[in-house]
Amino acid sequence: MPTYQYPFKTYKLGSLYGVKGKMWSCGYHSGLDLFNKSTGGDGKVYPVAEGKVIRATPDNGGSYGNFVTVEHPDGYLSLYAHLEAIRVTLGAKVSLDTVLGIEGSTGNSSAVHLHLEIHKGAYSYPSKIDPKKFLDERMKENDDMITQADFNKMLAVALAERKTQPVNPSLAAEFEAAKKAGITDGTNPQGFATRAEVAVMCLRVSKK
Repeated sequence: MPTYQYPFKTYKLGSLYGVKGKMWSCGYHSGLDLFNKSTGGDGKVYPVAEGKVIRATPDNGGSYGNFVTVEHPDGYLSLYAHLEAIRVTLGAKVSLDTVLGIEGSTGNSSAVHLHLEIHKGAYSYPSKIDPKKFLDERMKENDDMITQADFNKMLAVALAERKTQPVNPSLAAEFEAAKKAGITDGTNPQGFATRAEVAVMCLRVSKK
C-alpha cells in the first residue's frame, strides 16, 4: 500500500464529504474542502500518495476549474480541483513532495480552497468515498508500518554488528519468504536474521 498524506502540510477543514445542499448537482458534497492560504500557507498542493498524473485539465468552464487527477498504485484516484495554477503535466510521475498546483478559486468556487475527491478504479461522479475517512484510515496504517528503507537500514546495522554470529537455521524460511515478497533487498551475507527482524518481516507481510 502506498504511503498517504493530506495534500497540505497545514490546513483547516471546510465542507466535509456528504454535506447536503442545492449548490451541488448530486445533492451533496462529493469531496472534502481544505484551506491552506488562509492559515498562512503557501497554497502548494501535494498528492495524497505517489502515482501518475492522468488528468491535468485547465479551466474550461467546468465546475472543477483547473484540476489534476492522480492515479495511485493501489488503484485509487485522487482529484484536486479549483487550482489557481497547475504545476504538473499529463503522464508525469509524482512523489509525496511533488507540487501538483496552487490552491485557488477557479470553477464553481466562492473562495480560495482545495476540493479533494477520491475515486476507486475510475472517475465517477459523485464519488462514493469520504476523503477524510479514507486518508485517516490509511495514515494510521502507515504509522503502524516500518518502511522498506528503514528495514534495510536496520538489517544492515544488525549484520554489521554480528558478522561472527552463526547462522540460525530456524529463521531461514522466514527470511526467504520476506525476500520473495520484496520486504527486504535480500542483503543477508551471513544467512541469518534476528527474531526481532523476522517479527518485522512477518508484520509487513500481514500488511500486504
